[in-house]
Amino acid sequence: MAVPEFKIRAATENDISQVHAIYSHYVANTVLTFMQTTPPLQSMLDKFKTNTESRRLPYLVAVDKSNDKTVLGFAYLSPFRGTMFSYGPTVELTIFLSPEYKQNGIGSYLLAELLSKVQSGGKEHVAQHRAVEHAGYNGHETHSEPMPIRNILACMALDPDGRDQGEGLRKWYEQRGFVERGRLKGAGLKKGKW
Repeated sequence: MAVPEFKIRAATENDISQVHAIYSHYVANTVLTFMQTTPPLQSMLDKFKTNTESRRLPYLVAVDKSNDKTVLGFAYLSPFRGTMFSYGPTVELTIFLSPEYKQNGIGSYLLAELLSKVQSGGKEHVAQHRAVEHAGYNGHETHSEPMPIRNILACMALDPDGRDQGEGLRKWYEQRGFVERGRLKGAGLKKGKW
């Protein structure tokens, strides 16, 4: 399939049903996410709102340039251990592409644009995480002042059936400046694979 011309833009609520469809494919057919049952659409909408509105983290989509409503892939940052202020400067990266558009450069553009939201030179353009403790507990929920993002984690599962027995994705991240910090061997089981 030919790769359409695409552009990267901020995701909207209207995009989340397509984001859900893309993610659901990976849940059902791969070990790239350890989730084993497709999440309800509402849970992805809730996460989108929490990450973008409450926590002020970037959430991007790649869309077909000729049809701004066709989502080809998505990338976002979410809190790492998001229940504690002290982890506020550390976030986790999520990036998935529609299966028919993998390995065509779209993921690289999504990642570069997401990183630019964090590493931009002008302070007013740099995404800052507004951490939350005790989310959802009335009277106890507290929000931090927005804090600069210092660390982005790209946690990933190695798919033994993937490119280079799963190492291809790790190498892709390393080529873009990520550094491997460790592996949790045998920590998750999906589709009969550890």
